[in-house]
Order: sequence, then structure tokens, then C-alpha cells
Amino acid sequence: LEAIEYEKLTNSKAWEKVTQDVLNLQEEWRGTGFAPRKANQKIFERYRKACDTFFERKAAFYKSIRAEISANTEKKKELCEIAEQLKDSTDWKETTEKLIQLQKEWKKTGQASKKLSDELWKRFITACDHFFNEKNKDADSQHSSEIANLNQKKELIKKIEAIDTKTNPEEALQTLRDYIAAWNSIGHV
Repeated sequence: LEAIEYEKLTNSKAWEKVTQDVLNLQEEWRGTGFAPRKANQKIFERYRKACDTFFERKAAFYKSIRAEISANTEKKKELCEIAEQLKDSTDWKETTEKLIQLQKEWKKTGQASKKLSDELWKRFITACDHFFNEKNKDADSQHSSEIANLNQKKELIKKIEAIDTKTNPEEALQTLRDYIAAWNSIGHV
């Protein structure tokens, strides 16, 4: 018991393995008879101290784990709230950068409470997905309008090319000006 190397116990799996070893040693202790009367009390106190040390350190380890998980849970709740505030933004560039940064923070944040982990993840990813879906819809509609604008401009080019060179120059110039105004009123391609 006194030889346990606590610095090597860095995760729950390691602690549980050593806990089983300690429980086996305690069982063996109970099966062993008494020591001579002079030494029995001192040996028992030494044994009890080693057991107490182990279980106190184990409790401290799990307490720190619970504190870390609690802090992670709170951090992930904050990230959810921020993502939910950003999800309806139409500032596509800046919000995209912010959400990508939030996603990186989410990954860096450790494990949250098992009870809330799935719920928090669903909240977070739902907010992110909502934003990116709206961004994609906007890009698709913008692309569609750009294609429509392109087709309108191609039609104007055909009309300009079809202007009869024998037409009165004043009329041709006015027609060309009308086409230029129409061109300028058509949106971005």
C-alpha cells in the first residue's frame, strides 16, 4: 500500500485498477492472523494510514475531475448561448469566423457532464447548422439571381448587336443609351 505511485494515477482507469488492487490487499489483510501483541497496534495503524491515504487521494482526484467537468459544462453552456445568439445573423463573413472560432473552443473544452453532454452538443450544433444552412440558402439565391442577371445582359448584347446600322444615328444613339441604362439597372453578375 505504501509503495503506490500516485503520480502515475492520472486517469479514472488507472485509479480503478489500483483500487481493485487495494481492495484485494484489504481482503488479504483480513485473512491474515494477528501479529504479536507488541507490534499488532503499530502495524494496524500503519496499514490504516496507508489505506486512508489511498482513499483520500482517490477522493481528491475524483473531486478535481468533477470540478473540471462542471467547469467544462458551464463553458459549453456559454458556447451554446453565444452560438444561439449568432445563428440568425446575416453578416455572413464575420459570423462565419466567429462560429468557426466557437467550434474550435468547443473541441478544446474538455468533457462535460455525461447527463448534459448530448443535450449541449445538440443545442450547439443546431445553432451552427441553422446559421450555415441560411448562409447556403442566401448564397444559392444570390447565385440564381446572378445567373438571371447574366441572361438579361446576354439578351441586351444580342439587341445591341442587332441594331440596324442604317437606322437614324439619333435613334440608334437613343436606343443604345436605353440599353446602357437597362444594363446598369441589372444587378451583379
